[in-house]
Amino acid sequence: GQSLALRQFVTERGGCVLFARGRPARHPSPDLEALFPLSWQEPQEGNFRWQPAAAGQRLGLFGERLPAREAKVWEQLPALDSVFACAKRVPPAATILAQSVGGDGTEHPLLASRRVGLGLTVAFNGGDFWQWDFFPQTPRSKEVYQAFWPQLLQWMLSYAEFLPGQPLALRLSRDVVRPGETVGVHVLTRSGVDRKQVRLRVRAPG
Repeated sequence: GQSLALRQFVTERGGCVLFARGRPARHPSPDLEALFPLSWQEPQEGNFRWQPAAAGQRLGLFGERLPAREAKVWEQLPALDSVFACAKRVPPAATILAQSVGGDGTEHPLLASRRVGLGLTVAFNGGDFWQWDFFPQTPRSKEVYQAFWPQLLQWMLSYAEFLPGQPLALRLSRDVVRPGETVGVHVLTRSGVDRKQVRLRVRAPG
């Protein structure tokens, strides 16, 4: 049915799916569960602070339109009231992009991505994030909220898997750089490709 069509859209056609408010279903179908970037458990109540992960910055989600992971603003933003607990072992090919940290120091994944076949799924694991925009406690919370979703969707599209028929994929850590600034280059290969044979040539215009 619909879950199978969604799974095929991601795995076979390189689609992207965003799960925006924690666990999307209490009893998901096997096809839907196969797309999850997290193994959700029970909801947790409390005060949970954002903490961007190193992977989130290395892969280009934080540090440009969104503040860098070491920016003080993350400590000044309102806490989230609820997140879902998750199994410590993440599904295959999943990456934790940001954590939520409770008042007792307990960490739960807040944002995670996962490559599934040719496509990508992303999950935001907080339930009341919308209040940052509707009932902002600080001007920065509204600013970060309104920057987050466009940046995340743009990142998802730019971080899509290999183009059809291509054994290699090239990604930059930043889309826009000034002369003299450092940019990271990530070269991905399909299974069966000899990575030792991959060569990267950089040429300046002209």
